[in-house]
Amino acid sequence: MFKYSVSNWIYGDEKLEDTMKRLSKFGFDGVELMGEPDFYDPGEVNSLCEKYGLGVLSIAGIYTKGR
Repeated sequence: MFKYSVSNWIYGDEKLEDTMKRLSKFGFDGVELMGEPDFYDPGEVNSLCEKYGLGVLSIAGIYTKGR
């Protein structure tokens, strides 16, 4: 069965918790994180996933000059 997620990138500077709360409310299975490692604390991400019953289903690669 497919799992459905939305990238948090589309919500701009919104707090990750607000995005995850919305995705959970609308029945999504997880979130795709914008692929900038310095933006996230792994412990916080895990806690939010547990709190809202979501998973991190993918990570969007950020390809800029120099990467």
